[in-house]
Amino acid sequence: ELDRAAARAPRALRAQVLVQRALVEIRMGRFEDALTYSRRVLRLVRRAGDRLNEARVLSNRGILHAYRNELGLAEADLNKALGLYRVLHSEIAAAQVLHNLGYVSALKGDVPTALRRYDQAARQFAGQGLDAPALSIDRAELLLSARLLPEARQQIELGVAALEASGNSLDLAEARLLLSQIALAQKDLVVSGQAARAARRQFVRQGR
Repeated sequence: ELDRAAARAPRALRAQVLVQRALVEIRMGRFEDALTYSRRVLRLVRRAGDRLNEARVLSNRGILHAYRNELGLAEADLNKALGLYRVLHSEIAAAQVLHNLGYVSALKGDVPTALRRYDQAARQFAGQGLDAPALSIDRAELLLSARLLPEARQQIELGVAALEASGNSLDLAEARLLLSQIALAQKDLVVSGQAARAARRQFVRQGR
């Protein structure tokens, strides 16, 4: 559908379609294709002086670099995106980037910095009157890595409940997988098995 939209979109809107295409490729795990689309669209938005979509591409590409374990590139893109969002007074988007910077810190094994960035993001989301279930999920993953299992279980249960209430099946599949891993670490085989089977069904439906 996005390919059809890109073929028919006016020049001024084509870059926005490609921003979404790159994001879908990331979520599907097709990282090389996502990188190709990101490079292409970044040239377009910079040529057009479209700073909002430039920030979106940089933010998404930062996470893409993180998934590829290119953590220096990830932080560079995310910090550029954060600067642009702050200039544009896009507070919610800036909070999302802070969250992603926390995720990169977690991948680096820097637990205190990751938790500090997650807390900064949470305060900014709360200031906008928003919940952020993805923060609970990433906090849970970080706490699991530090073997703080009761705290990790509390966070993942909060995240799963929020995603179930919102109907966000894409993130819910990943959250249920993490719940399964945490429950397994706690030797709670019943919950671990239930969550794993539910996650698998969703991943199969989503082609992941």
